Amino acid sequence: MTFNSMKPATGEILRTHTADTLEVLTAKVGRARAAQLNWALKPPAERIDSLRNFKRVIESKIPDILELIHQETGKLTADAEGEAYDVLDAFDYYSKQYENLTMPSVEINTEAFPEAQGWLESEPFGVLALIMPWNFSFYSPMMLIIAGATAGNAIVLKHSEHSTLIGLMIRDFWIEAGLPPELLQVVVGDGSVGRELVKSGCDKIFFVGSVEGGKDVIANAGIIPVQVELGGNSAAIVMPDADLDLAANGIAWGGTYNSGQDCAGIKRVYAHASIVNELQERLVGIVGGLRKGVDYGPYISDEARGVVMKRLAGAQAKGAQVLVGGEKIEPGFWLSPSVVRIEDESADLVKEETFGNVIPIMTFEDEQSVVARVNDSKYGLSSAIFSANIDNAVKLGRKLQVGMIFVNDPFITPVGWDHWTGCKSSGFGTMDSKLNQCLRKRVYTSSRHRVARSCWYPYS
Repeated sequence: MTFNSMKPATGEILRTHTADTLEVLTAKVGRARAAQLNWALKPPAERIDSLRNFKRVIESKIPDILELIHQETGKLTADAEGEAYDVLDAFDYYSKQYENLTMPSVEINTEAFPEAQGWLESEPFGVLALIMPWNFSFYSPMMLIIAGATAGNAIVLKHSEHSTLIGLMIRDFWIEAGLPPELLQVVVGDGSVGRELVKSGCDKIFFVGSVEGGKDVIANAGIIPVQVELGGNSAAIVMPDADLDLAANGIAWGGTYNSGQDCAGIKRVYAHASIVNELQERLVGIVGGLRKGVDYGPYISDEARGVVMKRLAGAQAKGAQVLVGGEKIEPGFWLSPSVVRIEDESADLVKEETFGNVIPIMTFEDEQSVVARVNDSKYGLSSAIFSANIDNAVKLGRKLQVGMIFVNDPFITPVGWDHWTGCKSSGFGTMDSKLNQCLRKRVYTSSRHRVARSCWYPYS
């Protein structure tokens, strides 16, 4: 099977790829497994020092990384810079975490087991399978490659078919840094190849992507540990005391950044009735002034754009007003950013995760009502609250069924993409550090007793 890497800005083909067969995939997993044991046996300081070489290579290649992200995914260079430089921070972050790693003690009942002690040690899983998305094509895999390799694992990366070139670039940089070539394998293909990777016998699977994709991974994983970070339908609640300039600018960016193709981006806005018109006016002014190719980029594909356009039309059929934007632009896969006033929240534009640069605005009268409406969602990744009273905003946030609350920001990403978490259909709780997600615990006990335990045979 062949498929293409496309240039979303123009619709041009960048390169044609041949998907890996099952035999090729199996061989790559086998090579990773063979290399992993020697890597895990290296002293941690030696592993970390080798990964610092990888960091130095990446730091020297930042312009190339930004250009390829822009070419293959359409992401603006200004937005891609965050991906690249955050990855550099992650090297130091996870190496310090590993150097300071401590394990809790194991308590033994010494009356039942005299002269016994217990402890925990951590060890790598072995081979980690990473099935990664196109919207953060460098950032998402690199954070897990860094954490996973620091912990002593081998990596098999299956990138989205929309960002294959970026996955191959990562492997080229790995080899240039002098790291063991077999330790990082890149699998090429679409979702069907990813499904075979899930069933290939890797020791843990990390998946970042859609809810539907996550369900498919879980269904095929058997008893292999799985970590999934899925979609979201993040709400922004704007309280009556909010700084409306701050809220409008934050929501405008959070709702259209990367053309809205972000799981934690603002997907719906609930503004208090006393300020909704004023906020709406500000949003229309900001969003209406965004410039094609400067402030916003194209969608990843014509299909992705088509989904958003269909949802916009569906909302309009239910009475929604498109206040600005929503215009298809060609060549390439462009759609101008839009602000939409919504009354009927049953529209798919609001109920589903709309992966696009659309900002739907709704109004509310009281806190109880807005909490119920925000929570009436199958997603539970994040929400933002804009208010002058941070304590009240935090109290409100505790009532929302999401993994992350951002006060007076659309979202903030921790260093290393660590502790990123959701609930409900947005994924499993992932508050544990990514480093710890790449390690498993082993229990040890030792005894100094020289007589048979009273619980052994013969029974009295």
